[in-house]
Amino acid sequence: LKVVDANFGILTTTSPINEAIGVPIDATNFTWNADGNATSYDIDIATDAGFNTIIETANVVTNSFTSSAILSSKKVYYWRVRAKNSCADGTYSETQKFQTSILCNTITTNPNLPISDGIGANSPGTASTSIITVSDDETITDVNVTIDITHTYIQDLVISIIAPDATEIVLFSRECGSENNIVITYDDDASGSFDCGNSANSQVVIPTNLLSGFNGLNSQGDWVLKVADYYNQDTGTINSWSLEICNSQTITNSSFTNSPLTVGTNSTYTLKQAETEAISVGSTASEQVFMLTELPTVGQVQLNSIPLALGETFTQEDINTSKVSYANSSGISDNDSFKVDITNATGGFLPNEEIILSIDSSLAIDNYFFEKTGISVFPTISNGDFSISSSKGIGKTTVEMYTLTGQKVFRKDFNLFNATIEHMNVQQLVSGVYIIKLTADNLLGSKKVIIK
Repeated sequence: LKVVDANFGILTTTSPINEAIGVPIDATNFTWNADGNATSYDIDIATDAGFNTIIETANVVTNSFTSSAILSSKKVYYWRVRAKNSCADGTYSETQKFQTSILCNTITTNPNLPISDGIGANSPGTASTSIITVSDDETITDVNVTIDITHTYIQDLVISIIAPDATEIVLFSRECGSENNIVITYDDDASGSFDCGNSANSQVVIPTNLLSGFNGLNSQGDWVLKVADYYNQDTGTINSWSLEICNSQTITNSSFTNSPLTVGTNSTYTLKQAETEAISVGSTASEQVFMLTELPTVGQVQLNSIPLALGETFTQEDINTSKVSYANSSGISDNDSFKVDITNATGGFLPNEEIILSIDSSLAIDNYFFEKTGISVFPTISNGDFSISSSKGIGKTTVEMYTLTGQKVFRKDFNLFNATIEHMNVQQLVSGVYIIKLTADNLLGSKKVIIK
């Protein structure tokens, strides 16, 4: 008799460690500390931090789980676990994240597939085939194959691998006479060829035809192991086989410009490229993807004026084209922040970046004017060097600056075309709060800024 109650401890995950990279894509193992009050555990594995897309979920009675899903390479996954018993379900652990292996991935299958016997002397029966499906869309630089076959008189057999584009390479072709069974890894870089006397002893050998014939092909799709038996009477089984594929892509993590942002109370602030920018070699702005892993507590992150939920994404291109904003309805000065994981086209992974916001009641702005004209003035706190742009290409804009007592200290006309940034340098002014007055398209707006 085991007596349990609804009070669970805090589950601590142990593997994969948080933010681990290079985690295997096949038979990934998850572990956590046991809770003496638990009779089982729920585990979720997802492709996003909000668990909107769960790829595998399970209930297990021990504090470990081996995934049956084959994960994609260079992809970030999120997982969580909770204890449960007949009284209650516990709360989920802190969400953990990891990135799968980068360059070489091995997928194994155990078909235990009978090999069709030959129909006579030198007359093959129907070839037996086993399939491994590869989800990664990569250019191949190296392929290695491991096979485990039980069969008497292995000289009956011809063994080949067929790529998704139908390219076929023969690995073994009627060798070794009356030897039994094959347990072997075929690798172009091996030091020697097949030793018939050790056919079942896990050799690593050069194949009959080099696997480099697959180099340059795309890895995605169904790979087929084909075994044909050319003689009757001796039979066997494909016990298991594995496929290791390496790709050529170089991983480059993004570098991130992440300036603290100062916004007005009860306002919507559009993120600027100059303040928030992820860049890396080999990835365009649209391929720099920000996933929300922690939401702000005061305001909202918006894409095209629609609030984003945990696990949803935006791109650097969205920032560059003024589609990402932070909105708050606070009536007082406050602090806020949100966190993102940044990935890119090469498999770069920059986790847990925090974007910090300061809500300043002295910097309230005329929202209608700025929304209508698409004009942005940033930063709101500087040493006197301010930038002005318009996402709508508003054209001629008159910019004036006043002290709080009404004294005009600056005036200049700017031509604000789409995506251009103009600079207003007033570093000669003393520190303090100023009002910038803008006139454009028969509209008038103002914004408070601080020179420090």
